[in-house]
Amino acid sequence: MRTFGTTIQNVVNYIRANEAAVLNGIDPNGQHTIELVYTPTNHTQLLTTIATLNSIQNDNIVAAVGDFASSASTSGQLSDKSLYSYFFRTIADDPSQGIVIAQYLRYMGWKSAALVTSNDAYGQSGFGTFLTTAQSLGITIKANQAFNPGQADFSFLLDAIVASGSHIIVIASTASASLPFVRAANARGLIGPQWVWVAPEAHQDMANGMIYVYPQAKSFNAAFNASLARYNQAYPNAPASNYGFMFLDCLTALARGVIRLAQDVSPADILSRNYRPNMTRYFLEPFDGVTGRIEYDRNGNRIAAFSVYNWYNGTSSLVYDVLPDKTVVPRGPVRFNDGTSNVPRDSTYQEPLVPYWSSPSGIALTVLNVIILAAIAVAWVVFNIAALGDPTNVGCQASLWLFTYGFELVMASSAAKAYRLWRIFDNRYISAGKIGNKYLFAGVAVIMLIQTVILAVWNGVGAQQAILVSRRTYFFFRCASIDANFNMALSAVTIAYNALLLLALLFLAYKTRNIAMNFNETSFLFYTAQNTFLSGAVVAAFAFFDFGESHLSGLIVKQVVIIYSVTFAFTALSKAPLDPNASKSGRNAFSSSVTNTTGRIGSTTPSAGQGQDLKTTPFVQETLACKKLGSLMSTWINHNVMLFTNVGYLTLVNTKEEGQAGTVIQLTKLQYDASESFANCIEIWAKGKGWALQFETADQRETWLKLLGASNATKKSSATSSTGGAATSNHRKSTTGA
Repeated sequence: MRTFGTTIQNVVNYIRANEAAVLNGIDPNGQHTIELVYTPTNHTQLLTTIATLNSIQNDNIVAAVGDFASSASTSGQLSDKSLYSYFFRTIADDPSQGIVIAQYLRYMGWKSAALVTSNDAYGQSGFGTFLTTAQSLGITIKANQAFNPGQADFSFLLDAIVASGSHIIVIASTASASLPFVRAANARGLIGPQWVWVAPEAHQDMANGMIYVYPQAKSFNAAFNASLARYNQAYPNAPASNYGFMFLDCLTALARGVIRLAQDVSPADILSRNYRPNMTRYFLEPFDGVTGRIEYDRNGNRIAAFSVYNWYNGTSSLVYDVLPDKTVVPRGPVRFNDGTSNVPRDSTYQEPLVPYWSSPSGIALTVLNVIILAAIAVAWVVFNIAALGDPTNVGCQASLWLFTYGFELVMASSAAKAYRLWRIFDNRYISAGKIGNKYLFAGVAVIMLIQTVILAVWNGVGAQQAILVSRRTYFFFRCASIDANFNMALSAVTIAYNALLLLALLFLAYKTRNIAMNFNETSFLFYTAQNTFLSGAVVAAFAFFDFGESHLSGLIVKQVVIIYSVTFAFTALSKAPLDPNASKSGRNAFSSSVTNTTGRIGSTTPSAGQGQDLKTTPFVQETLACKKLGSLMSTWINHNVMLFTNVGYLTLVNTKEEGQAGTVIQLTKLQYDASESFANCIEIWAKGKGWALQFETADQRETWLKLLGASNATKKSSATSSTGGAATSNHRKSTTGA
């Protein structure tokens, strides 16, 4: 294994072998002489400072490779010109590397990944750009976890990666810091043919098939080949380092700038520091170096190409180059963990439990639906043909039963759906028991049974018959009972009963019209009920009033209105599942001012029992049903609940209000406790306001209680749990350990 000291010595040797050729090439006329001074800094901040000051005092150095001009420092913080106004580098910065890794994932066709970062300067430096770039490229980050350097237990992180289902793992860490984590992942079975690991740098002991992305160092241009030949001649048995190529370009850039400065002032002014520094004018001039074309952005960062390397059997191979315009160029065959170039899937294979057109189940259902549709069409044609001409007693009775049953089946089932949503979202308390399908089917059956009794009485006492109405110049038939009073009474009972059902649907649909958009079929129920009410009034007018010689026109109008009403109901009730906006989940509908966080995207909730690692989780997000406490009119509404333990905030964002700001609560001012009034709920309070957060399971609630316990929030005692949202005790128990 090559040590850090060996690498630095190889860098120094590479510069020694090439300094004469490089400096002569910069100033071919020999007007200026630049002498290099090699000073060991011993890789510590204190010793580096002492060595630099000694060089300035004893050797009167005018520039230093590695301090204000670097070929190895990649931190994004160095781009801040308010702090580092004279710093530039011949290596790309970390944010650029994060962008390139996201571009590489898209090139490989991967649409999801898991991100693991180290909580140090390197791990946190540039991978915010990876997250934003991945999101813009349509790549979903299914898990975003972090570990501390020196951490020994990685089970919490590995659980999150496994639960996410992603098989592409991106590491934002140095090779040495990430090595314990990779070994733990290997023991867990996360290294194998179905997994791909991508990192900004790698270690040959990590994993076969590992991919790492590094700033391009080997350009193989004329300058590169000549410098490598000089090095091999001077040090025939020593391996060359990528850092050697980059440091040579850094020396070249610095020397070119010093010579340009000397041409504007004088060597004496430079030696006496009698000049006004201007980094852009003297040092940021593009040139062709041994690592390729060297150009800079306005912050002195190199705009560089990147190389993608592949580890296999301890050998690193160049497989791709990513050019500055983000074009990916293949350079060699990549070998994944199984030794082949077959690109693994980006996530666990999911068995489609969906009847597709080509599947046996899909074909069977298609045939069945065709048969049913054909039967309906035949019945419709036969019924309408039979209705032409003189009506019969059987036709009158069948028409009454079929029309009434059809109306009630649609209205009763729609009312049942609206009732379920009303119970969930518009009740003050969560229902003690679930509203299951059996309960709703029973309700629909009771409604149909009552109507069946009404029709049975009607049919048994005075069944409708085809009654001839004859006038001097025309005649027509009317379906009615012989006893006009009995016919009117039963008609009134049927109309009143169905009107009550329609009004119930109107009420329930109106009450639930504004719930979360993933349940917004209630708005279509409301539209259907409104339209049916208005259409029913028109149909009733043409059915019960005698229009005399305009009877045929009235009959046609009545039938057209019925067809219109049926078509509207079918379209509206099938609109909700067909509307792409209605199929959005609460998480996908989330769009608010609480964005651009450092938390994970779409990651899973930490499992219970991992309390020892909860402080390493900077960001957790769930879509939960939330209810304001202390309000009689509050309802349960889906919210995106986000816990930022690293910055000390909890946010609540209503999923149905796109583009609206949510509620932000400082954890230091937040009190919480398990709810005694609502099942599987946590109650939180801040500044006199309270909310109840409902979880699917008790384990999920316990996990969030532990997350809040590991934060700066304050836990109330169990005696303060509120039924109305108002706390009854001022006792607090701190769980922050401060």
